[in-house]
Amino acid sequence: MSKKIWGLVLGLMMIFGMGSLQAGGAFEGEVDYHLVSKGNHESDMKYLMKKKKIRVEIQSAENSGMQSIVVMDLAVKKMLVLMPKNKIYMENAIPDTKGGSKADGTWTKTGKTDVILGRKAEEWVYKTKKGKVSVWAAPGMGKFLSAQGKPGASDDWTSAIQAKGLFPLKMTYSDNDGNVVTTMTATKVDEKNLADCLFVPPSEYKKMDLNGVMGGPSKRKESSKSKENSGDSEKKDLLSEVKPNLPF
Repeated sequence: MSKKIWGLVLGLMMIFGMGSLQAGGAFEGEVDYHLVSKGNHESDMKYLMKKKKIRVEIQSAENSGMQSIVVMDLAVKKMLVLMPKNKIYMENAIPDTKGGSKADGTWTKTGKTDVILGRKAEEWVYKTKKGKVSVWAAPGMGKFLSAQGKPGASDDWTSAIQAKGLFPLKMTYSDNDGNVVTTMTATKVDEKNLADCLFVPPSEYKKMDLNGVMGGPSKRKESSKSKENSGDSEKKDLLSEVKPNLPF
């Protein structure tokens, strides 16, 4: 597996493992998004929900081979990362995030409404010291997954919107200078029954061990403290490549 692909996998596992993962509501189906981040990096995301199960598919618009799928079963706190190109998957526990950091920005309802993809949405604006997030969201669609790492305008809005019981259909994050950093726009809302097979790894996929791929326990024991620090820095670098392309 190439380092770039592995970086995406590791970054996704770190991001989704750090957040407050919640799901709820009677909505079952698929919501598709188009994402544009700073530097005009584009990607498409499919967000599928069925009871306590969530499947997120991320496809790079710039590289058709760059695709990752994250599947979460919140009932048993388990997360899967699927790599279709390599037909492999990894399994990881979703950590308990009770008592985690709380959003500390200002959340304001503008009073504006619109109909987006057949759903009545209302605009909310979330402001922090780092910037502003404009969110058009609809009720009755469950709680949007948060992949929050540390507080900040581009992270906290997901926690804030969860508390309102709203689901985002359009989001624009701007910094304090008014520069647009990230946009997320829903392109499809399809309420439908989803097959259970979407939330388990395909039978032809091979399970990979994260520790084994990254060097294994024996190699880690032989590593010096400086090497461990270097490894931590590499993980942060890999994460930084992925995080800017996600709006949460």
